[in-house]
Amino acid sequence: MIKNLIKKTPLLGQFAAFVRYQDLKRKIRLVDKTEGAHPVDLAGIAIPPAELRYRVHGDLSQKAFLNVGRQVTNNIRKCIERVGCKWSSFHDILDFGCGSARVIRYFLAEDVEKKFTGVDINQELVDWCKANINGVNWKLTPTLPPTNLEDNSFDFIYGISVFTHLDRELQRLWLKELGRIIRPGGIILLTVHGTAYARHINLGESDRGKLRDNGFLYLSGVTGKWKLDGLPDFYQTAIQTTGQVRQEWSEHFDILGHFEGGINKLQDAVVLKAL
Repeated sequence: MIKNLIKKTPLLGQFAAFVRYQDLKRKIRLVDKTEGAHPVDLAGIAIPPAELRYRVHGDLSQKAFLNVGRQVTNNIRKCIERVGCKWSSFHDILDFGCGSARVIRYFLAEDVEKKFTGVDINQELVDWCKANINGVNWKLTPTLPPTNLEDNSFDFIYGISVFTHLDRELQRLWLKELGRIIRPGGIILLTVHGTAYARHINLGESDRGKLRDNGFLYLSGVTGKWKLDGLPDFYQTAIQTTGQVRQEWSEHFDILGHFEGGINKLQDAVVLKAL
């Protein structure tokens, strides 16, 4: 009842968003004070402050940030193996939407011979990574393609929790850009919100109907200065069916596999091969 009232009353909705924002800021200050100035993980790699963890992870917990990063790393390797690819065959690797190094830190610790690049649209995240983690070519990327990355730069690209937040048109634009920077025959792994996620959030009947009819659903939440994640307003929640992915993404790539709940049991993993 309260949620419906907030939806129908814009000013009330803005006030509720302001309250949530201020409460989050208070919790961030408390967590940072508790953790100290320069925490590191077991491999000695710097752990980002609470606010930058929340921006990419939606949670302030340092333990959860590290555990999910480790799980996602393992999931990526398994998905690659399921389509017959070997991790050892990749040399030039791009973390597309690197955030605050939640995932790439584990690849760095285990694969020092590979060449890693990490890109993100958020200046603060990229600046923190540059200042705190060596061994990666960190780059700021624009919110719209093209990037300044060269053609055919990578043999493997992974993007975790990026396309899960983009509308249909932005997805098309970025698929084209990824097709430009991946080498012929290269492999891309992207995550999407599919049926596993729709079940997780208990999608309403009306939205389930829209998803079924259109194959794609874009849900908008808070925008403006009280948006909790500090990311652009266009960064919302996208949900899409396996059929929609196969129909539209196959224009750009061969689809080697679509694994429901393949990443952390919540996001689908789509493995693509450059044409």
